[in-house]
Amino acid sequence: GVSADATRLNAAIVQRRADGRPRVMACAAFDGAQALQALATWRRQRGSRGMRANLLLNASDYQILPIEAPEVAATERAAAARWRVKDMIDYPADEACVDCLLVPAAEGSVRTRQALAVVTRRDTIVAWLARSRQAQVNLHSIDIPELALRNLAALLPGDRTISLLHVGLARTTLLMVWKGELCTSRRFDLNAHQLMTASPEAREQLLERLGLEVQRTAD
Repeated sequence: GVSADATRLNAAIVQRRADGRPRVMACAAFDGAQALQALATWRRQRGSRGMRANLLLNASDYQILPIEAPEVAATERAAAARWRVKDMIDYPADEACVDCLLVPAAEGSVRTRQALAVVTRRDTIVAWLARSRQAQVNLHSIDIPELALRNLAALLPGDRTISLLHVGLARTTLLMVWKGELCTSRRFDLNAHQLMTASPEAREQLLERLGLEVQRTAD
């Protein structure tokens, strides 16, 4: 797995154990213009060259937009979502790559089914594919951090609602996951460095603020 930040690539080699739980075998970070080439070298040294690679886009390279779920076949959902978001983005819809995620609905609900449209510029995807081929990194998928965090939350058994708060190096991300699917996500400017360096009183205030945001989102 490769996560792209603004100036760095973070990589992890993950293996699924017999019980289905993931195990991190190695991880590393790479900076600079040649980060992808350095990552490819690291993979070869680790003996993982033949493994499939999955990329997470930088948070500034995509949007998650709430929409009404298109009433079309699953194979046509992304195309239908493209035209629902055309007035929400600042570039032509035919220059966008769009995926559509259905939000779970309560049994017997009469409300219109909701969905989340994940939108990025096609040029962003094309550029990553070109860079990966040049570095001989075979990308199996291009995804977003929110869905990677959703996958972690979905490891817990049952269909209960799960709130996952990830305090990262650049930002904090809050997810609500129900029935194994992403229902909503929010970002906050707070990061791990701020929490680690804050005074005890300031840290308590920051944690209280986060707790309030979790409660509001859950409500």
